[in-house]
Amino acid sequence: MSIQEEIRGIVNKFGIEAHKGKFLLLDERISVPESFVVLLGETSSGKSTLINGLIGSEVLPVGAEPTTGSVTEIMDNPGSEGFNFSILFKNAKEQTIDQATFQKRIGTYDESVLRLRVYVDQFPYDLKYLRLFDTPGYNAINEYHESILRDIVPESDIIIYVVSYKSGFQKYDNDFMVSLGELIDDSTDYFLVVNRAEQNVNENERRVKEIALHASDCLHRELVPYISRSQAPDEKGDVLPDVPDLWNQVAKSLSTDERLSRINITYFKLQQNFLLGVLNDLNALLLEAELTESQKEDLRKNISELKRKQSKAEELIGSRFAEISEMASRMIAYSERKICKEIKNVIGSADKFTKVDDVTGFINSHMLQFSARREVKELSGYIIQELERLDGEINNLLNTAVGKFSENVELLSTAGVDFAKGISKTVSIRIANETLRSFFTSFGGAGGASAGVANAAKAGLKSFGKLFGKTFSRDTHNALAKLISKLGGTSARAIGAAATVIIELFFYGWEVATWQNKLNKNVEQSMNKWKIDLDIEVQKNLSELKQKNLDNVSQFIEEIYSPIKHVSNRKSSTDLTMLRTLAQETIAILNKIDKQLKGK
Repeated sequence: MSIQEEIRGIVNKFGIEAHKGKFLLLDERISVPESFVVLLGETSSGKSTLINGLIGSEVLPVGAEPTTGSVTEIMDNPGSEGFNFSILFKNAKEQTIDQATFQKRIGTYDESVLRLRVYVDQFPYDLKYLRLFDTPGYNAINEYHESILRDIVPESDIIIYVVSYKSGFQKYDNDFMVSLGELIDDSTDYFLVVNRAEQNVNENERRVKEIALHASDCLHRELVPYISRSQAPDEKGDVLPDVPDLWNQVAKSLSTDERLSRINITYFKLQQNFLLGVLNDLNALLLEAELTESQKEDLRKNISELKRKQSKAEELIGSRFAEISEMASRMIAYSERKICKEIKNVIGSADKFTKVDDVTGFINSHMLQFSARREVKELSGYIIQELERLDGEINNLLNTAVGKFSENVELLSTAGVDFAKGISKTVSIRIANETLRSFFTSFGGAGGASAGVANAAKAGLKSFGKLFGKTFSRDTHNALAKLISKLGGTSARAIGAAATVIIELFFYGWEVATWQNKLNKNVEQSMNKWKIDLDIEVQKNLSELKQKNLDNVSQFIEEIYSPIKHVSNRKSSTDLTMLRTLAQETIAILNKIDKQLKGK
């Protein structure tokens, strides 16, 4: 009998409707191993055209101007006829629409829409259970699109990045791919497509090699380019490029033994999480049946004490984040003054033989980039250090509180011993399988002008950020990477704006003292803008990070005591022998899963 069937037996015997509903979702998830493939690239690089070629019809609009204003998901629905369309709203409701409405909505941004969806009967090239995401071009992405991408990208199995052959590798491509390098880990496969190439172009052509080299440098991994060549319209007027080597390789990548092994591990963890909920509820019923009224009152006191420890942790989070926010603003202001002084020294050292365009060129191409990267790295180091210290304090406080709570419950009765064992099992499994979120993610800066910080920060995760002796999980890595990328992206955009301000005036024919004075004023103006933009982004992200970690503390404590918070004073008529048997069977299945995960 499979583990899933054993779990089904527990659910049927237990008979709680809430568990039956959750089991159905678990069963569906395990029986349909979906794969996430995301297409990314600059506006009008041909992402939609590439997808149209795969599904054999020009369903997604294409054109020289931006045509994708919403994230669009394409997924298979075996047995359906033709193409079916829907809107997925932020409130999780899905509305069926016709193709005309879909074509109209895809080019516009709607605040209430999460994404659009297209159902196809099946994909070619044996691509089963595929969820394919078409995204707006990076230079057309607004703040909401960016947040969606940062949720989708880290969970992707494969990323396909599309670069137009004619346009080549642009600045937007560089900035975006550097950010991607912080969001994805080694388990995500990455494919580079050089799109709309001429018929005689191959992978050895100079332009193709340059694109591949730039992309590989950004991601720090070697990329083999797949070439999609320009096609003449068919009899319907559709342009449907076919790239069989790409899609065959995608199918192969999704079916490797390594990926299937990762899927199995994920399923085992899902089963563990489900069984932990069942076990906690079983032990809670045993407590309710066994405890006297006096013991139940003691239980409620212990829960109140655990909540007081939670409040202390939350107060500590609030005060420490306030300190970090204030210091971050001071550091940014100091960095702005420091960079201005350094640039002015360069400007002041120019003589009558120095050309203004030489000075501005050096400032824009070197000084701004280097200085911003240096200062953001220092800021990131401070924030990482402070959050590391806070993580240790919260770790000690909650670890002690949960241990004391567990000991007190254990003293109440035989059922209390079982419940305490359930708490221990919950915590140990969360730690061993990294499914318990760490309380504090670290925060750095990378991307564009501040590239490189994320890699250093990720490398440091093994030495800090431990919770009950465990290192950060992938979920925390993703949260870290998102924050890193957002901060670095803001700095890079602000530095780009600074460069524009610095060179916006023509100095041809002016005396050196005149253009030096003008240039100094422009530097002050541009760096002030950099300071404001960066500070706003840092404060925003620190606020979000604080709330995230408050939620994590609350969720963790809630998971510990929630099964028994509604234990009543009435005596339960539940069959205690049956409950104990089910609890023992549940623990036995958890032990089986544990052995599978350890490879025994």
